[in-house]
Amino acid sequence: MEYYISDTVDTPDFNLGENLVGSDLQGFILRYMENPTQDGKSIDNVCSFDNDMNVHYSSGVINKAFTQAVRFCQADGCASERDCVLLLGPLFMYANIHKLTALSGFLDSAAQTCSVVDEFYTTRSPETNCQPTQAKKFVQHGWLTAGVTVSDTCVATTTAGCVLPSTPTGIPGLGCFRRIGGVFQWVAGLVDSPFNHD
Repeated sequence: MEYYISDTVDTPDFNLGENLVGSDLQGFILRYMENPTQDGKSIDNVCSFDNDMNVHYSSGVINKAFTQAVRFCQADGCASERDCVLLLGPLFMYANIHKLTALSGFLDSAAQTCSVVDEFYTTRSPETNCQPTQAKKFVQHGWLTAGVTVSDTCVATTTAGCVLPSTPTGIPGLGCFRRIGGVFQWVAGLVDSPFNHD
């Protein structure tokens, strides 16, 4: 949103929370998206994950994948930093909203972020000089920096061969949780609308 709004109140960057108000919050940064481990708690590689982690700290993995996809986009030269964020932010969000479920894991996220590129370009028609084949490479590179290899056919595996914890099944109330997740996806679809440049 910082890049979308692009104002002087909060200069666009990959740090979150630096403008929180309060005497004990001066200089505090809630999340370092580009370097998640800088907070001393978050992880930036799928092989560092375990099921007992706080979800706020495991979110560093996808933050790293996203920001590094942006950096690769910049290096490719098809767009500026801001335009790379406005391409890849909605792409990652689109995959999250439309292709993942409450039980999706990191490998699912990586695979879907890759496989949804053509659909995203068709439905969203992003205003960019970056082609879908380039965007797919940006996504693959981003996930690689977070410990996931994504093949050209969008199959995702852990780079170091680590085995991720299995997805829990048979959880009481999971059906209700999935329905709540469906409502969340609907609400997130409304939030997604500012990124839709139709």
